[in-house]
Amino acid sequence: MCQLKIYNRRNGVFVTLLLVVVVILSACGPRSSDQSTAGEKASAKQPSTDEPMSAVVFIHGYNGSENSMATMIKRLAKKEKSFASGVTFTIEPNGSYEKKGEFVAHKKNLVNVVYADSQTEAATEGEQLATVMSALREAGIKTVDFVAHSMGGTTITYYLESQPDETKVPKVEKFVAIGTPFAWAGTAAASENNVLEQNKVDLPTNLSVYGIIGNVGDESDGTVPYADAHFAKRLFANYQEAIITGDKAAHSKLRNNDKVDEIILRFLTN
Repeated sequence: MCQLKIYNRRNGVFVTLLLVVVVILSACGPRSSDQSTAGEKASAKQPSTDEPMSAVVFIHGYNGSENSMATMIKRLAKKEKSFASGVTFTIEPNGSYEKKGEFVAHKKNLVNVVYADSQTEAATEGEQLATVMSALREAGIKTVDFVAHSMGGTTITYYLESQPDETKVPKVEKFVAIGTPFAWAGTAAASENNVLEQNKVDLPTNLSVYGIIGNVGDESDGTVPYADAHFAKRLFANYQEAIITGDKAAHSKLRNNDKVDEIILRFLTN
């Protein structure tokens, strides 16, 4: 408590005012060392305000290109205000990568991952994906979701089965597989021959997976049979799916389907 004396000219006396200092302790005395330490500790725990919030990683299928998922990325970023697009990683055959664009702080960044040799085996692509995931973690991204088309879904599954160290790469929370032939990983769909099923014990059990499967009228999307895409149910503990019909249910058209966009947005934002 401090005292301040003010001279009143009219009455010729001093009036004493008592001021109670509540916030600025330094007005009457030194700051407590305990309070200073607590403040510094609280400040140290605050994350950088420049870090991106999280990311959604998009991966094309066999023989795909940068354009394969780019249109979908742009549509989703336009429809959802919390999303931001503009970052692309191109993975070279030797496993190195080139990054284009910058992450946006406080947004869920939509990241396009492109394989320069898009005919590489999915198992090899899964190994190479780890380098990009490490780069995302170094950028401050701690959680990611995956969206993949066709064989891109098997690439992601191989990556997940490698049991990546979550102290070095982002934690994967959700996975959308669009027309992915999970049963094609190996010589046949039979359990004893399917490589992904042989190693499914290594898949994260808390991962939410959504399969989007096309049906053009013959129990397939024209390329991938329903049974081969539905094989995901044998791999993932937390799995749900949607069947898409109509003119844009064909394999390559699923990437440019408004209904597919709606499912992805609802799944990723809830």
